[in-house]
Amino acid sequence: MAGANDKIKVNGILEVYAFKMIDGMFFLEEHFIDKNRVVNNGLEKICLLLGNSGANNYISQIGVGTDGTETDATDSGLTNEFKKSLEGITFPTTTSIECEFDIDLTEYNGNVIREYGLFTADSTLFARKVKAAVVKENDIYISGTWTITVSYTSI
Repeated sequence: MAGANDKIKVNGILEVYAFKMIDGMFFLEEHFIDKNRVVNNGLEKICLLLGNSGANNYISQIGVGTDGTETDATDSGLTNEFKKSLEGITFPTTTSIECEFDIDLTEYNGNVIREYGLFTADSTLFARKVKAAVVKENDIYISGTWTITVSYTSI
């Protein structure tokens, strides 16, 4: 049967830059880029979007937290979570969305960031990534992009 093994894949890439402010200038402290996991709730949101079910299923927020436990498909939130609106969304290709974010000098200070999350407008965790710890203080600025790509394969 033709098409019986067709698959749609959803992949994510998280890129993060952490800068330290010294004497009024920013210096790159850490750069990170890696694949991430779209969790089960995120896959459900894609289906709801395709079915035009609900207005708050679109990606709109970045979150950070303190849990260093590896990502699992059943994850539904972050530990000691801080969320904020994305800085912007672009569509670099017809099959991808790029979410731009930052964590300002005044945000989430006094915490050790170990996890990142991408959230929908109704605060559903869409994707999660754990990485090396960043100690967030008022001299640390974080910026990044989270790219989600939808692709098709035929087996």
